[in-house]
Amino acid sequence: MTTIKLTRTLAIAGVGAVSLCAMMVAQKSSIQPQPQADKLAAISVPSRGNATRGAKPDDVLPTVPAGFSISVYAELPSPRMMVYAPNGDLFVSSPASNTITVLRDAMDVDDLSSPALYFGTTTGQLWIGRDSGERWECLFDSLPPIHCVKVAVV
Repeated sequence: MTTIKLTRTLAIAGVGAVSLCAMMVAQKSSIQPQPQADKLAAISVPSRGNATRGAKPDDVLPTVPAGFSISVYAELPSPRMMVYAPNGDLFVSSPASNTITVLRDAMDVDDLSSPALYFGTTTGQLWIGRDSGERWECLFDSLPPIHCVKVAVV
């Protein structure tokens, strides 16, 4: 009986030793060398071919329906991605300048002699404040979420 137990124990120990050696060999061969920062290539802005940027034509804007107007809100160098945050902020990435710009402007003032303050909400309300914000009036209450307000006198 003891010979059988000894043989079994040696067989199990042998299988365990072979398995352990196999795992160690497999781990040793799969370890990749870690990059060293001073030996890495410099990070550059990816480009699509060798195309050059054309000049932006003056006074060329998209066509909008009658009664609407359009204007340039922000000039950013090579914007790549835009993401709205839950609070309505617009994040714009510009890899060419290595920047992220936050556009947060739901308020504007008109140019009239008695200026009024306009304020938009993400619940679709557009408000006007008169007398330095002493009186407020809701101009619209069922618009889509307002993330930007720009006033133009026409």
